[in-house]
This record gives sequence, structure tokens and C-alpha cells, in this order.
Amino acid sequence: MRSRRSRAPLGAALAVVAALALAACGSGSGGSSAGSSASADGSAEIVIGSTNEPTGLVRNVGGSSGVSQTMTRNVYEGLTSVDVDGQVIPTLAESWDVSEDGLTYTFHLQPDVTFHDGTPLTADDVVWSISEAIGPESKSARKSDLLVIQQATAVDDATVQLDLSRPSQGLTFYLASVTVVKDGDTELTTDNGTGPYRFVEWVQGDHLTIEKNDDYWGEPAKNAGVTFRFFQDTTALNNALLTGDLDLVIAEDSPDQLVQFEDNPDFTITEGTSTTKQLWAFNDRVAPFDDVRVRQALYKAIDREAILSAVWDGYGQVIGSMVPPTDPWFVDQADVHAYDPDAAEALLAEAGVSDLEISVDYIPDDTTEAILAR
Repeated sequence: MRSRRSRAPLGAALAVVAALALAACGSGSGGSSAGSSASADGSAEIVIGSTNEPTGLVRNVGGSSGVSQTMTRNVYEGLTSVDVDGQVIPTLAESWDVSEDGLTYTFHLQPDVTFHDGTPLTADDVVWSISEAIGPESKSARKSDLLVIQQATAVDDATVQLDLSRPSQGLTFYLASVTVVKDGDTELTTDNGTGPYRFVEWVQGDHLTIEKNDDYWGEPAKNAGVTFRFFQDTTALNNALLTGDLDLVIAEDSPDQLVQFEDNPDFTITEGTSTTKQLWAFNDRVAPFDDVRVRQALYKAIDREAILSAVWDGYGQVIGSMVPPTDPWFVDQADVHAYDPDAAEALLAEAGVSDLEISVDYIPDDTTEAILAR
């Protein structure tokens, strides 16, 4: 997470940051009429601003959340999806069964699903999509988690069976990251999705447009289409929203950006959740970090709540683990080695460490920030 006010390290804990979205009421506060909020009959196009442009349109490639933000569940769907509350919900799979030993999952596909070119979805498409996601050439961010799948089989046109090497409590969660396309397709195209929108075009560095799929198998889209406009920086993004060129900004990179909108009746600020985390990591092969007491002491020495308040104005949550609250296996560990300066000093003394000095490297980039201690 980034802030214009502070660059203090978050410490050896993690925080999940609230996703702050801004929506214009009507078409903004004046200026250009390029932005046009959806009308009551759903005929208007929505114009959304983002600083997170896709790096490409290749399926199942980690590190490009821009593809997920614009295309996943809009144009391309998986057997499952994860809703805004972090719950796994059926999508292209209407339901599934799990064997008693947890080693066999049987997915029953939704009826009457077609790709955007009119071709019916079959189990063969699902099997190919999953096999490609875990294949030797795959660069999927979830590949290691999905390698528990030993074999994917099309039992019939509407049934897919997955045989696992071991039980996996998170399988349906991980499958949400695998979009299903027509057998043999790796690139995302205008005709091989199943979602409520069809892909129209991507003009790199400018915009990506999708349009309503009138033949969608599920609940139809409520508007005619969406254009995502891409910006290099948040200032330009927010200026476009203020002048009415945009209907919605997906996320703000700092609470400082909200000040100009908070008392403006033309805008609505929505708080959601995200899996954005920040970590202070130690090289535990190097003294004194090879002593667990030193690591615990430094953990206790940092007031993470105070830093969260200073850096992100209290938006977010200190969680004390690598797992965000949206994951089904989240366990709140914020109180483990909680802020306690006296206990920190005692642990350092016990470890025989005094006058400790740490060099901290702050490494920002366009999407994340890392803080490393050495």
C-alpha cells in the first residue's frame, strides 16, 4: 500500500487494505460528458477508470491483475468464483460432489452454456482449460496449488471429474482462478468466453471495451457495456472523474486522494476489501535474525495499528499472518507477539543483542511496495 504522508515500514506483520472505490452520481461534477452512468433501462455504457492496465491477454498468467479486474467474471468464467465476501460460489459448475476420501471431485456443469460464438460449452473444454493451467508451460499464479490434480476427465458432456493426489480443502477456491475457454485457446479473444459481456477491443495504453452478451446463460448484465480507461497516475485518474469523463474509479491508492470527494454530493465512496498486503521480511540466515527471539522482539517492538493509522488513515486491518481474511482458512493472529516494547527489550537482552541497527530497503513499484530488512 502506498501513502503520500508516510513511508514508515509496516513491520513484521501484514495488513489487508480496504479497497476504496469512487462512483460519480450522474455523470460527475461537470465538464466532459464522456462518462455516462447506466440508465434505468440498462442501455448506457459505464466508463471506469483504472491505473491497473493488463500486461497482456494470455490466460492464467500470474502478476497481471489487470486481466482479472477487467475480464474475469465479466467475459471469462471458471467452474467456481469467489464473491465479494470471499465465499466460493458455483459458476460454470452448477454443483459438485466430493468423495468420502476427498480425492475425487465431480463437477456438474450448468445447462445451456454457450461461448460467445454460439458453441456449446462441454466438459472437454473444462478439462482442456484445467490441464493447460497446470501443464508444463503454464505460468499460472495458482499452478502449485492446482498440481494436486492428478487427472481431469470428461465423464460426459456435462460432467467433469478431478482426481487428486491428496485431499485439498482449497480446491474450489483455487479453481476460481482458472478461466474456461474453448478447447485449444490460450489467448483471450472475442468469441471464446462464456460471461455476461463480450470482449470488443483493447487499445494498449488507452482503453479496453466489453459489451453486453445478449445470449448469456445466467443473469444478464444490467448495462450495455463497459469501457475501462487506463491512466498512468492517480492524479490524472481523479481529474478525469472530477470532470465527468469517468463514472467510476475502481480503487484509490491512498486515503489522501479521498479528501477532494468526501464532501462532494456528486460522488459516493465505497469501502470494500482487498488482498493487498505489506510485509517486513527478515533474512533469517543472517545474524542476528537467525535467532527467533530477535525476530519476535522486533515484531513486538512495532505498533502496527499506529502505522496503519498514520499510513492509511485506519483503513485496513492488521492480521498477523500471510493469509488475508477473505481466504476460507484465515486465522486472526494479530495478537500473537502483539505490540509490547518492554517484552521486546527483554527478548533482545535474553538473546544477547544490544545497540541493534537495521538497514531497511524500501522498494516501491507500480503495483506493490516491499520493505526488506537486512
